[in-house]
Amino acid sequence: MMRQGTAETYHVFTRTWWTCQGKPQPGRKTTLAWRCTYAEARALCQEWNAEHRPGPQSRKAEFERE
Repeated sequence: MMRQGTAETYHVFTRTWWTCQGKPQPGRKTTLAWRCTYAEARALCQEWNAEHRPGPQSRKAEFERE
């Protein structure tokens, strides 16, 4: 029987939200970090987004629960 721990961890990644043709479509995820706490994931996203312009495709850092 497989068990899962009780700690929640988060996957931090970047992706684009628009195609080159200007159509809304989520792009593939590019990993920045795995197994972060909520606070770490949020801080990583804020830091990455502050240092990088989103550009016409709206590339931004995000996180989701693993």
